[in-house]
Amino acid sequence: MPKFDWISRINLSGMAKRMMLVVCALLPVLIAGSVIYYRSLSFLPFALGAVMGTALGAAKIVMLDRMVSKAVGMEPARAGNYVRIQQLLRLLLTGIVLVIAALVPFISLWGAAAGVLTYQIAVYSLKWFQKRDAGAVGDDPQIVPRVDEGGDPYDDSRGD
Repeated sequence: MPKFDWISRINLSGMAKRMMLVVCALLPVLIAGSVIYYRSLSFLPFALGAVMGTALGAAKIVMLDRMVSKAVGMEPARAGNYVRIQQLLRLLLTGIVLVIAALVPFISLWGAAAGVLTYQIAVYSLKWFQKRDAGAVGDDPQIVPRVDEGGDPYDDSRGD
């Protein structure tokens, strides 16, 4: 995975940094897709919307990481309230970005929506990265080695 210097300078957890890399990698894909689709300068409103939505996704990652690190040290009832308020704030920011994209004529709502979805794609990509990084058979809880007859539990030469 490529290293971005500015991401390593931000004080984020490893998962948040990985999510940030996914969000940053999706922005050029969105812009390239719009350039291919429009084949003229008409791609600019979509690109502006995508940049705006992706910036929101990056901000939501930072907010989520800081929220988790702060909520861990709180008592459970207070932490629950704090998490709910932070979730509402992230939802409100998403609504604000989408409303701005809908009202401003030179920003595409579809581009903003695609940029907003980069956050969700980054969240889902964490599971894929965990499976990929686990790699070894012993790391996957779904794969249980055979130990019924002794010998090497991973030896498939017995033919069953």
